[in-house]
Amino acid sequence: MSKHIKLALAAAAVSAAFAGPASADTIYGAGASAIKASLINVVLGKYCTAGTINYYDNATAAAVSPAIPGGSVFRITCTQQAGTAFTAPVDVTYDTTGGSWKAFTAANPALLTKAQNPALNLNPVSTVPTAGGTTQAAYVMNVLGTNYTVNYTWGLTAANIPAGANVTFGLTDVETALFNASSINQPLVANSWTTGANTPIYTNDWSTGTEAAGFPTPVFGVVFGVAASPALYAALQTDQLAAGGPLAGSGCVAGTVSQLCAPLISKALYRSLASANFGQLNTNAAELFPRVVPANTAIEIARRDQGSGTQAGSNAFFENAGCAAGVETTDLLPALPSDGGGNWTVSYNATTTAALARINTPGGVPASNFVIGVVSAENDAKLVGGAGFLKIDGYYPSNTNAAAGVYSYVTEENLHCSATATGDSKQLCLQLDAAAPDPQSLLQYTGTGIVQLSASKFYNNNTSCAGWRAK
Repeated sequence: MSKHIKLALAAAAVSAAFAGPASADTIYGAGASAIKASLINVVLGKYCTAGTINYYDNATAAAVSPAIPGGSVFRITCTQQAGTAFTAPVDVTYDTTGGSWKAFTAANPALLTKAQNPALNLNPVSTVPTAGGTTQAAYVMNVLGTNYTVNYTWGLTAANIPAGANVTFGLTDVETALFNASSINQPLVANSWTTGANTPIYTNDWSTGTEAAGFPTPVFGVVFGVAASPALYAALQTDQLAAGGPLAGSGCVAGTVSQLCAPLISKALYRSLASANFGQLNTNAAELFPRVVPANTAIEIARRDQGSGTQAGSNAFFENAGCAAGVETTDLLPALPSDGGGNWTVSYNATTTAALARINTPGGVPASNFVIGVVSAENDAKLVGGAGFLKIDGYYPSNTNAAAGVYSYVTEENLHCSATATGDSKQLCLQLDAAAPDPQSLLQYTGTGIVQLSASKFYNNNTSCAGWRAK
């Protein structure tokens, strides 16, 4: 047999081993990105047979092993493990673009109908195909400490889930009430945020609908933090290392990015930066530097889109927005792009990946390269090139500080499941919510920026506005 024939047969064998299951019914999920690693771990570790796993996503560049690929929409197909509760080949897809609000489409078909209208929603609930893209055979990725070998395909174009399909499950970074009670957390009509119209997609028809018995349910705590671009991080550090600054005498050296040497920002200062029409900090960032003022103090607030759980949590924690009735609303409204201008601008980002890109590499816009925004602490390692988290009122956004109760910017992740879920779809919901000590469940999800509710002395008591506090 020739060498070419042997190579061709070997390639065919690899392709056959990873062939997608033709008879699988797709299970659709959508919502917060914080579920990503744990969902992948549940599907691959609990239900997939090794050697049959295909992983697809809409990433625009190849991942580097052992990293989890970075697409905002992903899909997993495989042959189900014998003896597990799945009765058919596995086909699970999850969409994080646009954020938490999409989880509610699992409970309310009316929300899903409008979500899929491109004239209203810039980011409909989507999936990726199993054909096309660029494939890396036998890609090894490490998910929560376990290595999985998959056939990885990237560069796929996300498209609407099929007409008539239902969303089975999703996660929200904050409690349901923050979305139901306040229009500032509800998604906006496509591009209305650039014109100042700020038109909600949903008005009177917004509701949570009906969920499966026992859902929604809190599954873990997510630590959030304020992150600064490399130039802003360095400028704040220089100012705070100067005589009389809060880092003076710490032994830290300018340019060191670490928990110990992270610059500080107060809750009051970030509230002022991120709120519309608040005052001096809506002009430029000069007041962030009481000792060493940079020559250029233009600043960009890299916020998430309305409908994002990250943004809803930020609105609640810093501005009490979407919380108690009767609070001030004129100057505490979270800023939108139409509020910005001059040396204070606001970008509107549909994914955590996009927000991180603005923070990591501003690219000369604004001219100062000062960008600041909120992302979850699980993205700590994704702040690169000198970007980093700031300490809020003296404390770094770490698991340890959150579990000790000294850092209160933590929200509770809630799992949602459709009341119409049956068979394998319902089984996946139940597995995601499986009780301890099941290692493949959200209740056992661990990692940077994640706090197990069962192990912590602190929680939100179903309201992010009050912050993390003792049980």
